[in-house]
Amino acid sequence: MHRPHGQSAVTKYDYIAFAVLIALMVWAAAEKFPRDKLLSAWDGIVFFFARHSAWGGIVCFIALAIVGLFYVKWSPYYAAAHVAAEDHTLGTSIVSGNLPASPKVSLQAGFAYSIAYFKVIWQALLLALALGAGIEVLLPRARLSHFFAGWKGSLRATGFAIPSMMCTCCGAPIAVGMIDAGAGASSALVYWLANPILNPAVLVFIGFVLGWQGAALRLFVGVALVFVLANLAARFVSTDWHPPGAAIRPDNTNRPLLLAWGDGFLRLGVQLVPFLPSA
Repeated sequence: MHRPHGQSAVTKYDYIAFAVLIALMVWAAAEKFPRDKLLSAWDGIVFFFARHSAWGGIVCFIALAIVGLFYVKWSPYYAAAHVAAEDHTLGTSIVSGNLPASPKVSLQAGFAYSIAYFKVIWQALLLALALGAGIEVLLPRARLSHFFAGWKGSLRATGFAIPSMMCTCCGAPIAVGMIDAGAGASSALVYWLANPILNPAVLVFIGFVLGWQGAALRLFVGVALVFVLANLAARFVSTDWHPPGAAIRPDNTNRPLLLAWGDGFLRLGVQLVPFLPSA
């Protein structure tokens, strides 16, 4: 899409100005309310963050997932799909860039690739860490374990993986969060693998660049692979499986929300981020 002639692009300073304007409007509106009602509303907010309800946690998690995925996945993929449809190409390679060939294997080339890689995925990685930690602190463990139990749980995990559109690197924190929260290792494995295999954006890109026969083949093989993995995982992987040497995490639903969420975020980041460039 092209902007009309004479119309300037919205910059980050415009967004800052909008945020300040909204803050001033909220402040002006708050001045008109009695102080006792404002204090009562603030106490309710503090109570929510200190000990949230089950449904409140579910609503917050879904809202975070929708807003985050729209910003880091759905909207960028929608724009990239238009470019792929017009140019029938995915652009320059993250490995070679504008060079005619890939650089030789070296420590410098590996470091440059790691930097370029993190520049591409850092927003999705932050969202994945927030969602992985949010699974542990926002979603009720008993309901989560029941929801993702058995072969139906694997199918549900596949259904949630399709709109996530994560790569294996960014899907890892969410899968680990599912295991730590008791969702079941089989469903977590299926969710982790179904994200890149059944990514609808990838299918669209393949269709525009390589042809729709290739996209149909990818979809057929992907569905078959995920279906086989789901059945094998549900049959052979125990629902309470954890990695060797990993301690079962205590239930965080009774801890202050922000404290438990921040603890889970940092723990997942320390465990997983150093290994992402080699994934």
